[in-house]
Amino acid sequence: MKLNLTLAQKAIVLVCVPLVFEIAFVGILAQLLRQAEFERAQEAHAKDVQSQVNVILGMIIDAGAGLVISEFAKSKRIRERYGSTADRAKEEFANLLRLVSGHPEEEAAVAHISELNTDIRRILKRAKQDSEDDNKLGLVRDFATLQSLMTQFSQATNEVTEKQREIARAKSRASIRARNSIINFLYLGVFFNIALAVGLALYFNRGTSSRMIILMDNTRRLAKGMQLNPQIGGNDEIAHLDKTFNEMAEALAIAARKERAIIENARDLICSLDSNLKFSAVNPAAVQVWGYTPDELIGKGLDLLVPDDEIEKSSETFKRIRESLNSIPIESRITKKDGSEIEMLWSVQWSPQEERYFCVAHDITERKQIERMKREFVAMVSHDLRTPLTSIQGFLSLLEAGAFGDLSQSGMENLSIADSSISRLIKLINDLLDAERLESGKLELNLSEVSSADILREAANAVETFAQQQGLKLLVENSAIKLKADADRLIQVLINLLSNAVKFSPEGGQITVSARVVEDFVEFSVKDEGRGIPAEDLDAVFERFKQVKKTDAKIKRGTGLGLAICKAIVEKHQGSIGVLSEEGKGSRFWFRIPKELS
Repeated sequence: MKLNLTLAQKAIVLVCVPLVFEIAFVGILAQLLRQAEFERAQEAHAKDVQSQVNVILGMIIDAGAGLVISEFAKSKRIRERYGSTADRAKEEFANLLRLVSGHPEEEAAVAHISELNTDIRRILKRAKQDSEDDNKLGLVRDFATLQSLMTQFSQATNEVTEKQREIARAKSRASIRARNSIINFLYLGVFFNIALAVGLALYFNRGTSSRMIILMDNTRRLAKGMQLNPQIGGNDEIAHLDKTFNEMAEALAIAARKERAIIENARDLICSLDSNLKFSAVNPAAVQVWGYTPDELIGKGLDLLVPDDEIEKSSETFKRIRESLNSIPIESRITKKDGSEIEMLWSVQWSPQEERYFCVAHDITERKQIERMKREFVAMVSHDLRTPLTSIQGFLSLLEAGAFGDLSQSGMENLSIADSSISRLIKLINDLLDAERLESGKLELNLSEVSSADILREAANAVETFAQQQGLKLLVENSAIKLKADADRLIQVLINLLSNAVKFSPEGGQITVSARVVEDFVEFSVKDEGRGIPAEDLDAVFERFKQVKKTDAKIKRGTGLGLAICKAIVEKHQGSIGVLSEEGKGSRFWFRIPKELS
């Protein structure tokens, strides 16, 4: 039966199975050691009992012989030695009793010896007394009894000694068998432990290592675009990883198909070039954009398309991109297969890993034509339209001054209307020209050290008459703050803001223009008491051609370019512009300019 174990479970098995075996092995080994120790202890005990019995036997014999010798030799020293031996025999007998305590059979045998010992000691004591009383008949009787008891004692001790000797030999053999069993068990345990470890390693290696090899092979197959191996079975982490890997490969394949579809159907030309600027891949859009098929371009250099007078410049730009690893837009002319030229905008990125340039080329021929047309239009407006209008405005000024005679009241009114219309038209042209300069980056600042008081005064003087005509009071809060800026451009911004404030303020209202220091900036502000701006329009008022109300363009005669131009001029000064307004309660337009431009 195949076990579907996770890697964690397999690791637990690899640890627990040998651990259980080791615990069992140690337990059995401990039991064998205890058994061997028990056999050795039994052997030692038998030898101790045997030795102690022999010692007691020797002492008893020595005591009896000493008594007989002392009687015949009439030696006091021998009699004293007999007494000493008898006392020591008594002590040794007490040691023997302690030694056999807890061994029923030995206790019974020793008890018999103890009885004989008691009888012998009694006879020896009586014989000693008879010897002192010089009772010859009693001594003979005592010696006869003593001989019989000694014979019995010797037989009893011999039986005990022989019994203990047999026990010692048996226990010795058992101890040897136990030691041999321990040695054999150790060999067997080591062998089994090695076999178990190798077996588990092989078993789990077959289910883990081999599948890891399949995973590694899948990574190589994925890198080479080959079909992956069949999905690995199982329920462990490797199987889940292989499943995820296959899902990832499928997702990559889908993404690659989508990418190819996007590239193949893209209108822009997508290609890659090697380090020598030779095409290595081109999408089908090359046919429509350049007239070349991808096969005609692959292996060819960029000089096939770029004119000779631009190839060196383009090569240098590609080189800078490679060295800086930054994407730099490149504009160049391209010669199509039919010989015509088009303008292309390249987005290029260098890949150090693949050592290739990845490019997206967009046809900007129409955009370039529009830009040229716009420049021509601006030039035409600037020269062919503004100049005549200025001349007409000058002629109208002469008429108003009476240079060609006095005009009737009706004529003067029509003359004022015509002059106002021409002024508005000239302002529109100037706004368009400023907007074009800002868009093309041609707006230049003439920086110098100026005073905020001078700027406020100039701007207020320019719109004061207009404010009086609308019945408004213009209040200037003068504050002489020194800053570095283009005074004319800042005055232009303030005039624009003041003009708007006049247009959208009710008669009798007040407009306040001021300047103050905010940290490292000088903040100019124009505050009115007009209708205010709805909250949803606050973010859009600085966009081009944006009017708060659609009717403002007709009623207030605005172009929608003024605030956009103000924003561009302020940002050119590295500043910021904004508005605070509440509908029905007026507005406060502000802009901040650094005291010192970096």
